[in-house]
Amino acid sequence: MMNKASFICRYVLILFFIPWSAYAQPGGEMNLRDCIDMALKNNLNVKQAELNVLRGKNNLKQSRFDLLPNLEFSGNQNYNFGRSIDPFTNQFTSDPVRNNSLSLSAGVNLFSGFQAQNQIKQNKALNEANVYNYQKAKNDIVLSVVTAYTQVIFNKENLNNSELQLKGSTEQADRTRKLVDAGSLPVGNFYDLKAQQATDELNMVNAKNAYDLAILNLKQLLNMPSTESLQPIIPPLSDPTDTIYPVSAEDIYLSALGHMPEIKSASENIKSAQIGIKLANGGFMPTLSAFASSNTFYSSVGGERSVNFNGFSPPQQIGVTNGGDTVLSFSQPLFSTVFREKSFNSQLEFNRRENLGVSLRIPIFSRFQNYTNRSNAKIALKNAEYNEMIAKNQLRQTIERAHNDVSAASRRFIGSKKQLEAREEAFRTAEQRFNVGLLNSVDYLLAQNNLNRARSENLQSKFDYIFKSKILDFYLNKPLEF
Repeated sequence: MMNKASFICRYVLILFFIPWSAYAQPGGEMNLRDCIDMALKNNLNVKQAELNVLRGKNNLKQSRFDLLPNLEFSGNQNYNFGRSIDPFTNQFTSDPVRNNSLSLSAGVNLFSGFQAQNQIKQNKALNEANVYNYQKAKNDIVLSVVTAYTQVIFNKENLNNSELQLKGSTEQADRTRKLVDAGSLPVGNFYDLKAQQATDELNMVNAKNAYDLAILNLKQLLNMPSTESLQPIIPPLSDPTDTIYPVSAEDIYLSALGHMPEIKSASENIKSAQIGIKLANGGFMPTLSAFASSNTFYSSVGGERSVNFNGFSPPQQIGVTNGGDTVLSFSQPLFSTVFREKSFNSQLEFNRRENLGVSLRIPIFSRFQNYTNRSNAKIALKNAEYNEMIAKNQLRQTIERAHNDVSAASRRFIGSKKQLEAREEAFRTAEQRFNVGLLNSVDYLLAQNNLNRARSENLQSKFDYIFKSKILDFYLNKPLEF
């Protein structure tokens, strides 16, 4: 199984905006590492995935414990009023009777169609799948943080450009006003530049709003209150090279198959489904178990009864003659019954009994339940195989799109860079001509707006290329850094 620490290290290195500070700075300053650590610590989806791992470990332990014998103690007490049966004599009695019974029993499963052993194997596979799902949950939050952090950087750079544009238009408007006051330029040029200045102010406000929204999105990913301060550290980023990404989409896909957690999780689910068929087949097999128990009881009417001889009764006549003489007389023996109640402990010892035995159960007809279980297990296996195919297809499609996006972003950056260089030169020339009165304000503003669009497009293509190339590095399991 892949070391989880290696996954975390990869994620921390994605867009590794180091060597700036490795720890959170005072005043709410945070780099990408800090954001990732906080997100992994606070994200509730990651916490839930971790709980599933713990639950899977408990289930695996329990399936192993199920091989052990069970031991149970039970006891009860009841009162009988009215006509009841004396448990000692099995005679009816009308006296109130209090009964206590105690039992200690044990049992062990000797054979159950290998279901216990297969349950251990299935829980082990499910536990592995939970571990990979946990890693995937961390994958998802890390990539989300990287995306949000990149958006913050882009919006910050865009805000800086807007501020520079506003500064330039303000300076140009002030310079034009002086030339208008001196009579060198018509007043219409000044109003055109004031309108451009207002437009640039609005663009800066929009850029600031976009930056604040990007900060808010990042805070929400970190589960951080919006009132807390967060100042992402903006690293110096060099321009991308003109080299096309050196690894093909197919090679990246083959590499990703070996380490992406969603693929490994799908594979473990297939193993679990295969074992599920064996579990279902175990329902057709006999089960053998052994058991033993020790029982005893106490009764309030329990005890020993003894009979004592108390002599004879007075003689009694049985008939007389006509003359009055006694024909026969006899005396009856006298007996008395004495009840001696046994103590609680002595009754428990006297009434104790043990039994030991084995139980064999052979399924003959279970209303087709076992057949249904086996059929559902086969369906579950087929579904797990489809899920693995879906996961692989999604991975392939994601990598192919990312690879195509990197190629397109590279071409777009090269083109936008050339366009920016041309627009900068065109604006420099237009500005020189405008300052000496050889160019009207309309053409000057057109050149300025073209330059602003070129800068924005170049900035977008730069970050688009950088981010998407790092995504491919992520699928290659490479340590990434800028």
